[in-house]
Amino acid sequence: MAESVSAVPCRCSWERRPGEPSLWFERFEVYRQLGTQRAMLHAYRLISNRPDARKVPGSWARAVAVWEWKMRVEAWDVTEILKARQAEDERRAAARADRLKRMRGG
Repeated sequence: MAESVSAVPCRCSWERRPGEPSLWFERFEVYRQLGTQRAMLHAYRLISNRPDARKVPGSWARAVAVWEWKMRVEAWDVTEILKARQAEDERRAAARADRLKRMRGG
């Protein structure tokens, strides 16, 4: 049986990092939550309330690099995929057990 995702103890890389300013972590959270629409420019437009912005300011580009946003959201995405896969495996196992039980008259 597959190992439970929650059974692996770790400090999740998408959590706020030591020394990371709350402002940048809050911006990272907006970026992370964009999911399939995730793009720095999209996050910047939302946060700055500048829907017509054509580029991200240099301060954003620097913060994205320093705080490793891309690596962190990739870790988030992988974890979410594994959780979904585990939930689906559990659902299928329960359905299979239920079918077997009914076949045996129970």
